[in-house]
Amino acid sequence: MIQTYDWTAPMKRPPEDLSAKLLAASSRLGGAGVDVSIDEMAKEAGVPRATLYYYFAGKDDLVAFLFDDKVTSAATAIEKAIASEGPTSHRLEQVVHAIYTSMASQPALCLEMPTALRNPDTFGETLAHAEEALMIPLRQLLEEGIDEGFFSIPDIGVALVFMQGAIWQTAMVNLLEFGTLDAEALTAATTPLLLGAFGA
Repeated sequence: MIQTYDWTAPMKRPPEDLSAKLLAASSRLGGAGVDVSIDEMAKEAGVPRATLYYYFAGKDDLVAFLFDDKVTSAATAIEKAIASEGPTSHRLEQVVHAIYTSMASQPALCLEMPTALRNPDTFGETLAHAEEALMIPLRQLLEEGIDEGFFSIPDIGVALVFMQGAIWQTAMVNLLEFGTLDAEALTAATTPLLLGAFGA
């Protein structure tokens, strides 16, 4: 069962200019900075240490913000793709492209996220956010495809896991091997496989 997390609720979010500095600093430091201190992050971002402590209770809170920002960005791109015009096959392709594009924009952060999210005591809310913000829209797309008779999916839960694995694992392999990924090429390679698996 997917845990509900109100990721639209107000939070003590840093202003856009500070957010941009922190995201840029995390990329230079190799990701979310899971092993980086508040002092190091403040120095790399060029902001006072006290500023970070105003917005974040500590390093884990800061790292959770960086992950959460990434999830929100990806979720927004996925929802926009699902809401696009055209048949289900086209919208699925747009979703795949949105995910790859989002991952390509911050490769180091994406590489660190799976390991960090295995710690539910620290990043439980971020994990719940990711499950709801990413998986619910994908379920919606598959359900629409089934209703339209475009997809033949006996178990939508299994299909979601398969879809997630196909997309994210392909991206992670490319990020580990090359440090980046080609969203256009991976979309062209992955989408026909997904459509074939779903009976399109």
